[in-house]
Amino acid sequence: MKKLITVAIATFTLAMAAFAATHTVGKGENDYTIAKKYGITVEQLHKLNPEVNWNRLQVGQKVTVSKAAAAKPAPKPAPKSTPKPKAQVVGMKVSGKTAKVAKSDVILRNGPGTDFNRIARLNKGQTAEVLEFKDNWYKIRFESGTTGWIRRDMVSVTDSAPVATAKPAALPNTPDSNARPTITNVEPAKPAEEPAKPAATPLKVEITGDDVNVRKDCSTSAPKIVTVDKGRVADVLLQKNGWYKVKFAHGTIGWVHGDFVRPTSPTATDPVPKPKAAPAASGSAAALISTAKDQMGVPYSWGGTSRGGFDCSGFVQYVFAKHGVNLPRTSISQSQTGQKVAREDLQPGDLIFFITRGSRVSHVGIYIGNGQFIHASSGGGQVRIDNLSKDYYNKRYAGARRVGKFDSGVLDTARKELGQKAIPEYEGPNPDLP
Repeated sequence: MKKLITVAIATFTLAMAAFAATHTVGKGENDYTIAKKYGITVEQLHKLNPEVNWNRLQVGQKVTVSKAAAAKPAPKPAPKSTPKPKAQVVGMKVSGKTAKVAKSDVILRNGPGTDFNRIARLNKGQTAEVLEFKDNWYKIRFESGTTGWIRRDMVSVTDSAPVATAKPAALPNTPDSNARPTITNVEPAKPAEEPAKPAATPLKVEITGDDVNVRKDCSTSAPKIVTVDKGRVADVLLQKNGWYKVKFAHGTIGWVHGDFVRPTSPTATDPVPKPKAAPAASGSAAALISTAKDQMGVPYSWGGTSRGGFDCSGFVQYVFAKHGVNLPRTSISQSQTGQKVAREDLQPGDLIFFITRGSRVSHVGIYIGNGQFIHASSGGGQVRIDNLSKDYYNKRYAGARRVGKFDSGVLDTARKELGQKAIPEYEGPNPDLP
């Protein structure tokens, strides 16, 4: 009896293994490409994996595929020259057919693939004229004149020609628009058509999801820089393959996928102007920062102005002097030089100031970009790099200045304006400074 039970259990286990298999997600794969690989529909794949978030698919993630489908690869597509029934020939023009959107919240793109920019979102039941079929994508045109590409499994195609009725409002031509007009019919096919223009690039975008990843490159496999919350606004520097390269207010730059942002400003088809480089003293801001980083690890020394030991203003004075800029000796007098800079306009090479005790400036550092600055820290005991977003520095931030060439007269002017007694020769050590 025990033998019979053991054999039954083994048989059941083998049967279940034959009816289920897993697939490891590779780079660039999505639900459509995985379903196609195993010869099943996207809907079937979703039913097999109800717990999977297909909008945040990760490389290396395991998903279940249909029964014995994993055991045999999907049939290879026919050569492009081989015709298919009902005008479904790769790269061929078609006419006299109507496409009806089979699902809600379907994306219309300006090319046959998920890497192309989005034109609009469509609702179930909308109809359009079929113009072309290519790589499992239909090129369709609505009565309003809007043209785009939609994935084959998102529509049903019939041989009947559409019946024209009143024209609906035109679809918006900006990515991820919130407007979703209903389209019921299309116009007759035109003899010739211009290729679809790329979607315009917004100047600013807002994060629309929670815990959205900002990455180093336009890929889900790229390293994560930071996670941001819904409502954060950033400047757009570049748009590529459905991703946006953005810059946040505190200087962080990275890539965010278009599914998690919406435009908050007018768009521009011309390239977005690059931010102006920080004014360089003698040489570039990059050279200035390189000199500052060369002092990393030099010990903090109250009143120090050399590599034997620096206090905060002595460190800044030393670095700028290497590039031909003569700065006053103390942080409070340095805070009176140059041009004021708003926090959101910080550029590498700017001086940033803090009130760490009392009611006046008592600490200074050099901004190096990406929300970071380098300084001689009394609490840390050496020259090091810290982040402006750190709670201690964020609460004590007092402003920033951008400096160029200065002579010794700057210090004399500062002394006259503030009074000699208001400017000590150097700051004392601050044990509270981290």
